[in-house]
Amino acid sequence: MRLLISLFFVAIIFSSANGLTNHPLSDSIFNDQKIDTSIYVLDSEVACGSNAKVRLSAGIAASYEWYRNYEKIPAANQKNHTALVSGMYKVIVSDGFGNKDSSRPVNIYIVPKPVALFSLDKMTQCRPGNEFKPVNQSSIQSGSLTYTWFFGDGQFELGKNATHSYSSVGNYKIRLVAVSDFGCSDTSTVDVSVVNPPKVDFSVNAISQCINNNVFTFSNNSSMEDFPLEFRWDFGDGSNSYAKNPSHSYVNSTSYKVKLVAYNNKACADSMQRQIVVHPKPVALYSVNNNQQCENGNYFQFTNISTIASGTSFPVWYFGDGILSSEISPNHSYTTSGLYKVKLIQTSDQGCKDSTSYV
Repeated sequence: MRLLISLFFVAIIFSSANGLTNHPLSDSIFNDQKIDTSIYVLDSEVACGSNAKVRLSAGIAASYEWYRNYEKIPAANQKNHTALVSGMYKVIVSDGFGNKDSSRPVNIYIVPKPVALFSLDKMTQCRPGNEFKPVNQSSIQSGSLTYTWFFGDGQFELGKNATHSYSSVGNYKIRLVAVSDFGCSDTSTVDVSVVNPPKVDFSVNAISQCINNNVFTFSNNSSMEDFPLEFRWDFGDGSNSYAKNPSHSYVNSTSYKVKLVAYNNKACADSMQRQIVVHPKPVALYSVNNNQQCENGNYFQFTNISTIASGTSFPVWYFGDGILSSEISPNHSYTTSGLYKVKLIQTSDQGCKDSTSYV
């Protein structure tokens, strides 16, 4: 055995001394090393966005040739390569002795990123009856999207559009997450508020008045935290007012429902109404048997022909000589000659009055 090994090295030395360095035996000893065909994806194989990239790295070798979709990439001859477009990538490496081998192929996806976006017409609403309806305006250059809505109160909803109501007053964030079919995502968030409604209250100087000279004066006692209020009054007769404390007079006698609506600049509103009554006045009217008579034996018979739309009325007669009467249709005689003004005042059961007089 020792003899054979010695002869083996002698043969090598001999061939070297005689210029035989390319002998097949010498190639197999010095150059037959395994080529490193490793390929590493340093980032995720799926990259989102137009400016996205994926870094690739090869194993140790003497030279490199990078390929995409089986086509050589110009000037891509370094150990590391950055993929900027989708495709199947591989690298061919050389050991420097003319031996080459290829790495395994890797699929790289440079795909569009969604743009999550939505709008709301009302960002502040009242606690009772609030309903937020975000309108989805998300987009993507290619592919499809799925959506998840988060409302900030522990609730969520799947779907392109959503509707949500809050049970408690507070500030919330509505968040939309849009995810593409490659798993790329984007998020859009809008702040919303739920507030208590106004506390509406008003009073009036008198809930019932007579038609003659009626003036209803309204005192607004409404309030709301944090937001200024605007007002609308509906007086029940087709007229309205936007004043805080208006006054109003009616031309017809009947009952009316006066309504006050208080609202803030976020359309958060509340209302209340009160009923008022405008009482009719009597129409005082009478006739007399003969308005000119002689001093002796004069006898004036007055006939009350007054009317009233509703209710009852009661008369008081003033005969102009210091005598008065509360009879409905009295008679009266004068003791001295003269010109007398007879006045009838008719008063309703609601205190409304009218009068008339003849000379």
